[in-house]
Amino acid sequence: MRFSKSKKGAIEVSINTIIILIFAIAILGIGLSFIRSSIAKATAQFDVVSDQVKNDMINSMKQSTDIVSVQPIEYTLTKTTKNPTMYFAVRNLGADDATYNVIAEPCISIDDSTSHDILKVFPTIIVKNNSIEVKVIQIKNFATLPETIYECGITINNLDDTLYGTKQFTIQLTG
Repeated sequence: MRFSKSKKGAIEVSINTIIILIFAIAILGIGLSFIRSSIAKATAQFDVVSDQVKNDMINSMKQSTDIVSVQPIEYTLTKTTKNPTMYFAVRNLGADDATYNVIAEPCISIDDSTSHDILKVFPTIIVKNNSIEVKVIQIKNFATLPETIYECGITINNLDDTLYGTKQFTIQLTG
């Protein structure tokens, strides 16, 4: 009789172990799907420009003769700013749709003239004929930089690498 009770106990332990494993796998799956959706949202936000900012930039450019614009032209951020972004707009004056190469120039410290690669942009932008396209500039790798003002620029080239337009702006980094 003792032998059969021992077998029965072993089976109960095995069943409990299997149930715990199934429960752990389900929790792991839920956690991984949450992380995946969070990463997907963050990635999608890189290229998404709020309608308000987009409309403001387009309206501002329509009232000017600029072919490249940056918002804000003077940007102050702290080392603890989360996901700092700026926006740039390109106006296509041509009769055809155009694709442009976008170059984020290194930012130069006004204190010691050192160069820092802190801007991230998409490498190309497609602008329909006689229209304006707005995109995001991400500011990255800035938390370890000295507190100062950085002179930055964005250059827009035609596909044959001839200059289409450029815009200079400043970023002031504070503690």
